[in-house]
Amino acid sequence: MEKQYDVTTQEYIEVIYQLEKENRVARVTEIAERRGVTKSSVSLVMQQLQQKNLVDRKLYGHITLTAGGRRLGARLMKRHEVLARFLREVVGVSAQTAEQDACILEHVISNESYNAMRRLLDGIKDSPEAEERLAAWRQRGEQTSRPREDGSAKERSDK
Repeated sequence: MEKQYDVTTQEYIEVIYQLEKENRVARVTEIAERRGVTKSSVSLVMQQLQQKNLVDRKLYGHITLTAGGRRLGARLMKRHEVLARFLREVVGVSAQTAEQDACILEHVISNESYNAMRRLLDGIKDSPEAEERLAAWRQRGEQTSRPREDGSAKERSDK
């Protein structure tokens, strides 16, 4: 992303972006519920986001993203989707783990690494051979890292 925003700003923009998609507007109460914070905390952050020209506050407590806020929200959601897909389809983690990890990674990963992951996903999608090799790699990984009865992971013996 060309302009860097702190993690809190990014997380609030994502929530507002999602709420706008669902309800056309966001409200302090809804944002507080999604973020698990108090309404007063949301109000403070909304003031900061207004100063950054990322949100507008309307009558009746409606909050909407500015054009810049909407662009940022769309980029963040795309980043999240690509990272979650990479973790599911390439790394082979569960959908739940992929979602949780993507929420963290999207705020700290470099553009270089993100773009490389995106290109790799696109390359795999366009190559049946790559998809087959990836499936074989994931299967080998599953066979060598299955947990033992005591819960510990089985170590690979071919190192």
